[in-house]
Amino acid sequence: MKRLLPFAILGLLGCGTPKAPLAAIDAELVLKEPASTAEIPSETMNDFAFRLLHEAVPADETGNALLSPLSVNVCLSMLANGANGETRDLVAKTLGIESSEIDGWNAGSQALIQQLLKGRKVDLSIANSLWTFQDTPPREEFVSLLGKYYGAQAFSLQARDQEGIDKINAWTKRNTRERIPTIIETFDEASFAVLVNAISFDGEWKQKFDKGETENRLFHLEGGATVEVPFMKENELESHGALIESGARALEIPYADESFRLLLLLPPDGTRASKFLSDMSAKDLVEIRQNLMEGEIRVALPRFRAARETDLKSVLEKMGAKELFKPGNDFSKIHDSPLTRDAAFVSQAVHKAFIEWDEDGTKAAAATMMETATESAGPLDAFVADRPFVYFLLHDPTDTILLAGLCNDPSK
Repeated sequence: MKRLLPFAILGLLGCGTPKAPLAAIDAELVLKEPASTAEIPSETMNDFAFRLLHEAVPADETGNALLSPLSVNVCLSMLANGANGETRDLVAKTLGIESSEIDGWNAGSQALIQQLLKGRKVDLSIANSLWTFQDTPPREEFVSLLGKYYGAQAFSLQARDQEGIDKINAWTKRNTRERIPTIIETFDEASFAVLVNAISFDGEWKQKFDKGETENRLFHLEGGATVEVPFMKENELESHGALIESGARALEIPYADESFRLLLLLPPDGTRASKFLSDMSAKDLVEIRQNLMEGEIRVALPRFRAARETDLKSVLEKMGAKELFKPGNDFSKIHDSPLTRDAAFVSQAVHKAFIEWDEDGTKAAAATMMETATESAGPLDAFVADRPFVYFLLHDPTDTILLAGLCNDPSK
């Protein structure tokens, strides 16, 4: 009887205010490469981000949703390079490209990572890793490719045991500033590889909120109930805002490194924040940001902290990648054997994310593991986030969505 070979893909993201610089050995591998002149596929990446969000966050979501499209994208991109034939076509299609475009996609991903890591006055780490076992060594070409384009380190584990799990979790914990302490709980007995991406972001606001102005006030939940939570206040916050014709309000707060922004979207009265997000597209996000106007805006924003784990298997299946999780795939570019050519499948796909903001700035982290037309209606003078809202952590020069979420209840 043919033995089946599974592997895992995992991803993580976290955010916060700067502390000591985070060791970013993985990132340095990318920065040592010559500066990439490849075009960054921002539009395709953001289309992927919204397809992912639409499947991961239902229109009737009542909890606090949180996801890093970038983390999931990077993990899938690494996976695509280990796939062959129809499996390679499927992973590429999930990303929104053709399999013939993967080489160009790698170069674009490398250019994006290099751009993101140019940030100053923020502490951003992007770490990738490949974990294999002594009896399933990886192909040198695969290790070299992941190192060049994604800064991935390769590690060999002696066995599929608790010691191996502890090593992966320790790596994840370190690369998310301890915000995500675990990403994997068990190996499949026939696992041959694990891919992990971890992102950590710590950034102070360009203009900090005065802690002396923070006060408790009511936040109105969906359904009419209220909770009392601390609200940060600033009467003249240097930011960018807009009133949208639909009645929504948009506010973009810059960090000390103005390449990074937190975009907050307050839906029109009577519209669920989750429904607002499910109706959004990458094009809508671009149009909203194009209509933002710089000014000094009166802002009231709740302190917020959230963490969420997402089962990527069900999400990716809804996106059309159901066959990845069934035996019969070809991942022989990771480890070449008769079984990896036609009996491999993804056994685990997990994503965890964390975010926290206060008067000083934002802390965020995310990790992903895989085991094998809106117009502005005018300027904005006030933004009071006292009811559910949508938010995006963005890199402005590349239009990259590092993290996206939904705040339905800041008290949880």
